[in-house]
Amino acid sequence: MSRTLRHLLLALAVGVAGVGVKGEHEVRAALDRTKRIQLLKSVVMLVAMDRKDGKLVPVGRGSGSIISSSGLILTNNHVVADPQTGVIHDVIAVGLTTAFDQTPRPTCLALGDRAIRRPDLDLAVIKCEQEVDGKPLSRAIAWTSTPVGSSGAVVPGDELYVVGYPAIGGTTITFTAGKVAGFLDEEKLTRAWIKTDALISPGVSGGAAFDDEAKLVGVPTQLRWQQGGRTNIGMVRPIEKGKDLLALVASKDWKDLPRARPAQQGGTPSGNAFVQLGPVNVEGGLASASVLSTLRAGLPKLASCYKSALATTAGLTGYMDVRLTVTDNGRALASVERTTVNDKTLTSCVATAIGTMSFPSAESATRANVLLIFVPGSSSPGPDASPEKTPEPGEGTPGPTPTPTPTPTPTPEPTPEPAPGGRASFVGGKIVDASTLSGIAGAAVLILKPGVKVSAIRRELLGQQVFATAVANSQGWFQSSRALPQGTSYGIVVGARGYKTLGVDGAVQMMLGTPPLLNLGLVKLQRQGY
Repeated sequence: MSRTLRHLLLALAVGVAGVGVKGEHEVRAALDRTKRIQLLKSVVMLVAMDRKDGKLVPVGRGSGSIISSSGLILTNNHVVADPQTGVIHDVIAVGLTTAFDQTPRPTCLALGDRAIRRPDLDLAVIKCEQEVDGKPLSRAIAWTSTPVGSSGAVVPGDELYVVGYPAIGGTTITFTAGKVAGFLDEEKLTRAWIKTDALISPGVSGGAAFDDEAKLVGVPTQLRWQQGGRTNIGMVRPIEKGKDLLALVASKDWKDLPRARPAQQGGTPSGNAFVQLGPVNVEGGLASASVLSTLRAGLPKLASCYKSALATTAGLTGYMDVRLTVTDNGRALASVERTTVNDKTLTSCVATAIGTMSFPSAESATRANVLLIFVPGSSSPGPDASPEKTPEPGEGTPGPTPTPTPTPTPTPEPTPEPAPGGRASFVGGKIVDASTLSGIAGAAVLILKPGVKVSAIRRELLGQQVFATAVANSQGWFQSSRALPQGTSYGIVVGARGYKTLGVDGAVQMMLGTPPLLNLGLVKLQRQGY
């Protein structure tokens, strides 16, 4: 540890003593209290679960909004199915919002392969059909539904309220407010997204975006960001784009609706080399779908690069964050901005392989950030692959249906240090001034070991209490010094000279299946004296 970092962390530890644990973002709300309570109760926590070794294991988390008194729940497709492989999760545990200061407990179970999905829009509708013990649902549940509004009436500058269960700041429901910043088109889809500065962090996906009349106008789906501070804006799928889906589920009996065949595991296997596409963020002339299609078609070339690298460096695994520039004639230039693989031959091969891909031509240059994930594997589905069909009660192997863990958030024993190729992810984000949103250079970050409370931090115990550290660069961006084992939560402390120290217990929810880099988005610090 450098002397500068050591001094920063010691100063930060001293400042923590007077810090009360609080939420990361303050909320400005124009909606009256009664309406807010109503819409908060119409949003649910969703926990995706897969069967492994005869048990249901939580592998991800999201949010959903209740759109009918019968219990239809609108969410994102990537909450129901793995966003990288397309494999549908076995079970989605639904937790009703009954208290605003407590983590919801599972109320009932929806079956993943019974979802009505629109993967092209990243939307899905689910419905509970089982009790938490796997038995058929026979009781009536009091569902608090939300009225559906019109996203077509939304204009830039309107207030937008986002409700969901973020993976940042604990596991209770969160209400944030922002402005409609504008709109974004996609290929063959106009006004495909509502852009907003309202907070959309991991876990909020699939939740609800409300207008001033407390009507559902969109589904918060993603936070698009790129390194260097170029872009950081939330994306909401307008409710108008899902009107056909909503009309379908509202007009027929749930049991009679046709279901699509579950997707198979994605990626491109090649011998013992397996390459997957992580998030792909695009800006410029080409639509995201066009860039993604070309990259998927080129995965065999990337797998070949990886296979060659493994021949000389066994056990090589990790990810690459590739900066891609596609010229107006469809040719591509690629550079690796950040990687955990650290193999020069593989890095060079990847850049060359992407350069030989033929992207569609566009009127203007396109830039994208592409996350490539390298994991040793085979042509058969890996350990995370879900079965092709979720057995109905009474089907398959005789015996009772496995009972899911009653609490949605798993808390296994933490791993002292992530093993190579193990399930661990880095944490990053941008630390900014709460008033100006400008990056704070040199801000220090402490990520606490599982179980360590912010109030318990002591200078003399830092070595025993801190799991990872980080210092923000000149633009405020940071990344943890170590990858955090998945399957548990971590407290975080952030501070900078001249700012109030921020401490949040359990702020980093590292669920199983978290991408290699978990982006916390904007972490806002207030100046001292305010």
